[in-house]
Amino acid sequence: MPAGRETRIEAQTPFGPVWFRARDTGRPVLLFVSGAFAPVDNVANLQDLIPGADVWRAHLPGNHAPPLIGESVGLFVAAFDAAVRAALGDRPVVAAGNSTGALVAMGLKAPNIRRLVLIEPPLRITPGGPFESMRGDPRFNQGAFIDNIFGVGPRESTPRDYSHLLAALGPPAHVLIGGPPEPGAETGPSVVDDLTRADLQSHPRVRLYLVRGAGHQVLPHAPETVAEVMNRACREAFG
Repeated sequence: MPAGRETRIEAQTPFGPVWFRARDTGRPVLLFVSGAFAPVDNVANLQDLIPGADVWRAHLPGNHAPPLIGESVGLFVAAFDAAVRAALGDRPVVAAGNSTGALVAMGLKAPNIRRLVLIEPPLRITPGGPFESMRGDPRFNQGAFIDNIFGVGPRESTPRDYSHLLAALGPPAHVLIGGPPEPGAETGPSVVDDLTRADLQSHPRVRLYLVRGAGHQVLPHAPETVAEVMNRACREAFG
């Protein structure tokens, strides 16, 4: 494991700056993009669990990081893709992400990205689903963000479809989704609907994992399983 304190690495892109946090030693990289509204120290211990790579972690723009020129999954993907190319050059990368961060990781096209690890990617969001609970919740930005990204408007919701990201999938992907939450668990249901699950299961470059009882909270529910899958992806990508 690399020694030293985590430092901030700022990559300039045509869409605004993208910030990474890493204890960088020049090794191959596992890049982790957190989901929306994640705490500032999200996966701060991930480096301890991934011995074979330097872990670079990032928040979505506007969350513990500067905003971009707009708010959309497509814009986030374009900015992160430019940032990976600028900051990492040809260093081998496994790109990972949770929830909205998984959508960003899935869309990256930089040629040095060799594997993906995607946790609960919400490829299809329909009105009346799990994201409805965000409306009016003071923990979440009630501005344009939840409307633009999740389709949750001030009074009504509209669908969001990101399934084109799977249709255009580049590197092989390990995808973790949560099974129904255990009775009494403080977690929402999985945000991966049945159609998306079927699409993932039938995709030739996707290996799908079901984490029982996790709902949407796969990462805190089963950190050892997530780390095992990430380490598997790193071994495949880096040797």
